[in-house]
Amino acid sequence: MASPPPHSTALAVSLFFGGLHAGSLAFVSAVEARTLGRLVSAGETAVLRAFFRIWWPIGRDWMAPLGVAAAAAFCRRHHVRAVLSVGAYVAVLWAFCW
Repeated sequence: MASPPPHSTALAVSLFFGGLHAGSLAFVSAVEARTLGRLVSAGETAVLRAFFRIWWPIGRDWMAPLGVAAAAAFCRRHHVRAVLSVGAYVAVLWAFCW
């Protein structure tokens, strides 16, 4: 029984982790960024601070000095990263699998 060529294994692993990355960014843009944006627009700064303290214990130290306006800007930029990541993943998938 012949084993698959080494590059096919590397491609499969790359596609798997690339899919995880693209999917994670898409989920965060679709769910978390919208939630944070709505909290900012509703003026729920106490909820935002509590959310970051619970969900992101280390990241809150980086986010706290930025303030609420930066968080609304942090969400819009996330959409760009998600679109680029999903686009790159689809392009690689298209090039190597079809």
